[in-house]
Amino acid sequence: MTRRLCSTTALQAAQFPRLGGKGEDKPRPAKLKPNPKPKPKPKPKPKPVATSRTKPRPRPPPRQQEVEEEEEEEAGWSADGVRLNKCLSGLSRRAADEAINEGRVTINGCAAPSGSRVYRGDVVRLDGTMQAWEGVAEAKEQKPSQVLEMRNFVYVKYWKPVGVTCTSDPTDSTNIIKAGRFDLLPQRLFTVGRLDKDSTGLILLTSDGRVNNALLAPKALKEKVYVVETNRPATDLQLAQLAAGVVITTTSQRQGKSKAQATLTAKTRPCGIRRIPANNPESRKIEFTLTEGRNRQIRKMVDSLGLRVASLHRVSFCGVNLKGLAEGNWAELSEAEMAVINAALDRAGDKAKVFDDPEE
Repeated sequence: MTRRLCSTTALQAAQFPRLGGKGEDKPRPAKLKPNPKPKPKPKPKPKPVATSRTKPRPRPPPRQQEVEEEEEEEAGWSADGVRLNKCLSGLSRRAADEAINEGRVTINGCAAPSGSRVYRGDVVRLDGTMQAWEGVAEAKEQKPSQVLEMRNFVYVKYWKPVGVTCTSDPTDSTNIIKAGRFDLLPQRLFTVGRLDKDSTGLILLTSDGRVNNALLAPKALKEKVYVVETNRPATDLQLAQLAAGVVITTTSQRQGKSKAQATLTAKTRPCGIRRIPANNPESRKIEFTLTEGRNRQIRKMVDSLGLRVASLHRVSFCGVNLKGLAEGNWAELSEAEMAVINAALDRAGDKAKVFDDPEE
């Protein structure tokens, strides 16, 4: 019985050895993989606190004048009028304000105070000269042309009044640069041809030295249209003589010629002549269409027939006319008018010689 128990105990001891006993095999515990730690979420960056340096400053309210001008552009000027300093086409905004403050500008015959508004039908005068302000206001309503902004030169047309001299000589108080306030422009302008002091009408000015050659060279044959009033009506025979050409003596004003070379006695080229109006034989007005430009040509043509010029007015030159202008005003050439100038420049090429147009 004891032997059986011993054997049973030994068997159990062999099958189930006690832990920690000497000389006994210890069971190796299973290795446990640690649980992966979750990645910490990035902490949100704190919002910057507005300080006196970082806090945006409030935008100042627009000036009353700027608000009014923006409202004019959005709503149009015809209903609420337009500010007076926008109506003087020959002056910059600052120069216009100065003229108004000096009392040189009137509205309907009354001196205009600063900040005045002008409405359709109002008569605006600067130094006594009527301003074609409605056309100027309408032009400023239009979007600016990219072509005008890209020009390297200035090209303008000017309605020359009587008493203005086509010269840039600053010692001459009647010079055209001073009369038209062209000295306020960023580029120096000069006239394309001339009109004498007693003549009125269209004259072109530019800073592009190529234009004189392109428009005034003898081979260019550019038409110039004039309305001439004589001291008495011309007969039909006299009109026919003018159209066919008459012999006159003229003097060239180009430099580098002797007195003998500068004097020319010759018949004028055939030209366009018509009475205005055509059905009134008592009318003293004649329209001349010339393709040449000799010194005081029209006056000498009329003198050769025993008549005298009472007034001479140029209405167009090379397809450019006085549309949109009043006496004493000027405007930059439109895109259509510039197309005529550019076509003439292309035909003339890169000739360096510059021709001067004598006074008509």
